Amino acid sequence: MKNNKLFLSLAVVILIVIGGYYLMQPALKDQDSRYNKDATNTNSQIESISYDGRDGIDVLTLLREKAEIETQDFGEDLGEYVLSINGKGAQEDYFWVYYVNGVKSDSTASKNITKNSDKVEWKYEKFEF
Repeated sequence: MKNNKLFLSLAVVILIVIGGYYLMQPALKDQDSRYNKDATNTNSQIESISYDGRDGIDVLTLLREKAEIETQDFGEDLGEYVLSINGKGAQEDYFWVYYVNGVKSDSTASKNITKNSDKVEWKYEKFEF
C-alpha cells in the first residue's frame, strides 16, 4: 500500500512537471517571435548600401569596410556569397544582390575586382524566377 501511494505521488508530480512544461511553451514561443520581429524591424530600413570601387580590390573586401557582413564560402572557383549585411539576411524570396555601374553582377562579390571608376550598390530585393 505504501508503495502504491509513493508511485501515485511520483506519477502526479511527473504529470504536473510535464503539464507545466507544455503550458509554458506558447509563452516562450511568443517571446522568441517578439524578439525576432523586433530584430527584423530594426534592420528593415536597410535596403541598399553603395560605395566606390578601388583599383584591384574586390567587391566583398570593400563591402567589409562599409558594413558588418555574413558570408558563405563556396570554394576557390565560386568564392564567397553574402548571406547578410548589417544583420539583415535572406528572407522568403528576398536576397542581397549587387550591381556594378548599374549592372547586376553574375559572379560572387569576392570574384569581382573593381576599378576606381566603378560604383557598387547592394540592394535587398525580391528574387524573380
